[in-house]
Amino acid sequence: MAQKIDRRRFIKLAGTTAFAVSISSVLGGCDAAPSEPSSPSSSASSEAPSSSSSSSNSESSSSSDTQPQKIIWTTRNTNDGNAILTGYDSSGAQPMGVITLPEKWSGRKIVELDGNLGGKITKMIVPGCYKKVHYGGSKYLEELILNEGVETIYQFDGSINLRNVQLPSTLKEIGSSAFLGCTSLTSIRLPESLETLGWHAFTETGLTEITVPASVVNYDFNRSSAPFYNCEKLVSATVKGSVLSDSMFEACPRLKNVSLNDTILEIPRLLFKGCSSLASITLPKKLKSIGSDAFRECKKLTSISIPETVTEIGDAAFMQSALQKIVLPNNLQTISWAAFRECSALKAVYIPVSVSKIENNAFDKCPQLSEVYYPANETQWSYIDIGEYGNNLLKAANMHYYASPNFLR
Repeated sequence: MAQKIDRRRFIKLAGTTAFAVSISSVLGGCDAAPSEPSSPSSSASSEAPSSSSSSSNSESSSSSDTQPQKIIWTTRNTNDGNAILTGYDSSGAQPMGVITLPEKWSGRKIVELDGNLGGKITKMIVPGCYKKVHYGGSKYLEELILNEGVETIYQFDGSINLRNVQLPSTLKEIGSSAFLGCTSLTSIRLPESLETLGWHAFTETGLTEITVPASVVNYDFNRSSAPFYNCEKLVSATVKGSVLSDSMFEACPRLKNVSLNDTILEIPRLLFKGCSSLASITLPKKLKSIGSDAFRECKKLTSISIPETVTEIGDAAFMQSALQKIVLPNNLQTISWAAFRECSALKAVYIPVSVSKIENNAFDKCPQLSEVYYPANETQWSYIDIGEYGNNLLKAANMHYYASPNFLR
C-alpha cells in the first residue's frame, strides 16, 4: 500500500513539473521564439507561410495525461516580418490569472496586440516590443503593466475591476476609449512622454485627481475628445500644458480644485459645464477667449476674474452659474447670446466702453440684476446695440456712468 501512495505522489509531482515547463515554453523573450513541441504526439502546429503577410497562424502545445494544455496564441503577420497578437485558439488552454504576453510566436517578434484575448486574465503584463496595445476590455482584468517601449494604448473600456495601471515613460498616446467605464480605477500617473489624449480616454472612471503633463498637445476629433467627461469622483485637476480639449472636464460634479497653465490662450467650449462643485478658479493670465457653455451650470461659481486679454466670451459661457457680480475685460467687444442667462444671483455688472453689442438674452432671467457700471457717459452707452429680446432687466437697471471697475472688485 505504501508503494501505491508513493507512486501517486510521484505522478502528482511529475504533473506539476510538466505544467511549469509548459508555461515557461509559452513565455519567451524578444530574442528567442517559444519552444516547438518535441513529441510527435503533440497537437498540430499551424504556421502561415513566410511569404504571406496577412494570414493568421497559431502554435499548439503538446498534451498528455500528465501535461496540461498550453495557451495557443493566434497572430497575423505584418509586411516587415513581425506579427500582431490577435487572440488565442480555443483548442488550447484559456488565458487565466497572471499573463505575460509572448514576445515572439512562430519565429516572429510580436509588435502589437489587436484583439480581445478573452479568458479570465486578472493581471496582464505587456512586453516593450509591443508598440501598440488594443485589448477590448474585460471584467476580470484588475492590473495592467505596460513595460518600457509601449507607445500607444486604446480601448480597454469596460474593465470595471481594473484598479492598477502602470504606464511606461515611452507612452505617446492614450487613444479612444482607453479606460472608458473603468470605474474601479481611482488614480493613474500620466508620463511626461504623453502627447495625445483620445476620445473619452478616461470617461466615467473612478479617478479622484489627475495631472495632465505639459507634453500633451493633441486631442482626438479636432479637440472634442472629452477625455475626462463624467468622472463623477474627480476632485482635483492640474493641466501643465498649453492646450485644452472641448468638454475636457464636463459633467464632473465633484471637481473643485483646478490649476491651469498660464500659457493657455483659450478656454474651449463646454470645458467645465456641469461642474457643480467648482466654486473658484484662476484663469490663465494671457487668456484670449472663453468658449460657449464653458462654465455653464457651475452652480457654486460665485465670482471669477477675467483677464484683460480676453476679447471673446462665447454663447451661454456662464449660463446658470452662481455669479453675483462680474467685471468684463476692457478688450471685449461683444457680450454673446445668453452669456449670463439664468444667473439668478447676479446683482451687478461692469461693462467696458469697448463693448459695441449685447446680443439677445445675454442677461435674460437674472432677477436680481439691478446695477450696471459703465466707464463713459450716457450718450456712448446709447450707441451700444442691445438685443431686443431677453435684456429688459439690463435696460431697467440703475446706471452708473463714468464708473471704475474697482467698484466691483
